[in-house]
Amino acid sequence: MKTCHVCYCVDEGFEKYVIASMISLILNSKIKPKIHIIHNKLTDKKKLRFVEKRFKTRFKYYIVNDSKFYGLPVLGGYSVYYRLLIPELLSKKIKKVLYLDCDTLVENDLSKLFSIDLSKKALAAAENITKLKTDTKTLKKRLKIPINKGYFNSGVMLLNLDYFRKHDSSNKVISFMKKNVKKIIMHDQDGLNAVLKNDWIKIPTSYNYILNFNLSSLKNINPHIVHFAGLKPQMFNILNPGNIYCKKYYKYLSMTPLPKEEIEKKDTINYMKRLYDAFLRRFH
Repeated sequence: MKTCHVCYCVDEGFEKYVIASMISLILNSKIKPKIHIIHNKLTDKKKLRFVEKRFKTRFKYYIVNDSKFYGLPVLGGYSVYYRLLIPELLSKKIKKVLYLDCDTLVENDLSKLFSIDLSKKALAAAENITKLKTDTKTLKKRLKIPINKGYFNSGVMLLNLDYFRKHDSSNKVISFMKKNVKKIIMHDQDGLNAVLKNDWIKIPTSYNYILNFNLSSLKNINPHIVHFAGLKPQMFNILNPGNIYCKKYYKYLSMTPLPKEEIEKKDTINYMKRLYDAFLRRFH
């Protein structure tokens, strides 16, 4: 089985989510994942070691400094931008890597995803789905993206690292965001779409199925990757009791030595704290 590289970006408070995601990846992806973790000094690596011990594997860790992103808008922390450092931090021998947000669960085989030919493109991603067509028109106008071009969700991306390195794409995205700070709403997702609008491949929504309350739509989709974008599992479970993916999230966490009170800890408190911290950072 060929080794496939997968990368996560983690900061303080998100260890729990990435643990569940990594376990789902190891159990369900039908690939041999080599996991890379980009983090800052506040990340609790002891929790992440649970997975290494449980599944007899080793992760590659990369610690970063946030200073490169000072001045960019944040919601609780700069880890949202760490994925832009992937081409720089990972070995030049690694040509292709799958980036996954911490709040994803892998449900099905990913081998077809890794077989996508990215030789002439920067990345492959699923289109970002909004309820209103006017939302998409507005954001494209804001970022000067032609109306006939798509806008992707950056929570799941298959990256062509050679392309990023050759074209200095990450620095171009950072530069664009710093020059257009007032236009940036969706953090690096806006920057990536604005800079790489002609250089990405669209993949099926099943590889980045964003959970919402219209769960009847799942009848027509067999998700490969489920994404708790916005509402995290605990909050989603409160508003939608009995959701199958919330149950799976807790099942994966139960495979670790994490204390029960840690597993069931109210995510709402942490989320509100991050919002408050972001508010203070923006206006002080």
